[in-house]
Amino acid sequence: MTKHRLLTVMIAITLGVLWVSSDLGAAKKPGPTGEIPMTATFGDTEADGLTSDGNGDYVNGVGGVRAVLVSAGNFVLDTRDSMRSFGLHFPSACATEVGGGDVTVEFFSTAQLNAEGGLLGMTLNLPRSSDASVFFSLEGSQYFVRFDPDGDFGGSSVAVQITRTASDRWEIVPEPSATASLLKQPLRGKPVITWVADCAIPFTLTITCNNSSDCPLPSP
Repeated sequence: MTKHRLLTVMIAITLGVLWVSSDLGAAKKPGPTGEIPMTATFGDTEADGLTSDGNGDYVNGVGGVRAVLVSAGNFVLDTRDSMRSFGLHFPSACATEVGGGDVTVEFFSTAQLNAEGGLLGMTLNLPRSSDASVFFSLEGSQYFVRFDPDGDFGGSSVAVQITRTASDRWEIVPEPSATASLLKQPLRGKPVITWVADCAIPFTLTITCNNSSDCPLPSP
């Protein structure tokens, strides 16, 4: 089995454990029908722990980037099949585990959004809480950075807040402490997920529908 195929299989297994229903479609490739094409833009401030690769917006379908709203109503940014990536910049609590402060990542997703209909069901300027996850592999292990206050793997992370700022635009930021949990799972052997550390990962991610007609506001 190739490294890419092994990684894809382990990702699908783990997302099935973490998000039993809402993100199974997000982990499959190619994407399910009904995906809404999006553009993602990172805030990229000096204080941010999740940033772009410095090459501009992530536009669905450009250079192999997948930036979509999936059928469950969650947002997915997946650059595994492209030349693009994005980066995690860890503070000391998590940096020791990964051998330094900076890690390249290729997958971000929201999940379990507290709004009927997911992002498309949100009204304007009313923030909603959501889980979110970023993952990467390193030295035989799969790592997850989880914003999930109800997670049962240990740690004390917060959720992210999503605000619909226009009919076709949302802003995603962590809750004030920006605390995320770093989780670890071996790529070989028994897929046991363990908590490693909590650390602050601030970021701002703005997502926009490529076609505004795909993103109508919900009926009153």
